[in-house]
Amino acid sequence: MRLDPKFTQVLQEIETTRGVPRDRILDALREGVQAAYEKSHGETPNFVVEINLGRGLIEAYLAKAVVENVLDEQVEIDLAGAGELEAGAEIGDEVLVDADISTMGNLAIHTFKQKVKSLIRDAEKDKIVHLYGTRLNEMVNCSVLYTERGDLYVETPDKIEGIVPYKEQIPRERAQPGVRLKCLLVEVRNTRKAPMLMLSRTHNDLLKELMKNEIPEVREGNIEIVAIARDPGYRAKV
Repeated sequence: MRLDPKFTQVLQEIETTRGVPRDRILDALREGVQAAYEKSHGETPNFVVEINLGRGLIEAYLAKAVVENVLDEQVEIDLAGAGELEAGAEIGDEVLVDADISTMGNLAIHTFKQKVKSLIRDAEKDKIVHLYGTRLNEMVNCSVLYTERGDLYVETPDKIEGIVPYKEQIPRERAQPGVRLKCLLVEVRNTRKAPMLMLSRTHNDLLKELMKNEIPEVREGNIEIVAIARDPGYRAKV
């Protein structure tokens, strides 16, 4: 089955822009082709798919064992038939027999798209965990998106969504959409859709990070912050 050049280009874009490894994309495409084949032919555990993106070609085979007497044509082939496919084939060898997939392109691509959507979600989750999993208790610059049920939803410069729960907000502070806030990252929480950054505006360490950012002597370690007490939005003692 020959792939449309535009489809091949899309595969490359998924790899480069969405961060999905090529081998996982190809595995999804193989699974899509196999699922389409099995829909017409039933379960086929000996189905083999080979993909050559450079040539834009998908080839499919049935792996069959070379036997003296064929009992199951689905998985076996006699020596004479095997010899026509592969010179020097012997009893006990395994040969690949062409499988016709020319009529199942659309179904295979549809299945592939569903699997790739799942791969993209997984890749984006991995990206968030990789970027922020090691940044706990660090200050993060955010822009306010909206408020829902008292919780404040924000977005980082790299378009990762986070939440400042109501109890982690400064009293009387009413941030409007588009306003920039400095928050402390306290947790990367896994949710069904995607990991969510849990942020705080009231944590003592936010003040510590702000002082590191603004005071060179603190940032360079010449002044040590031993303790912080805060009444967020009113007063603080360091």
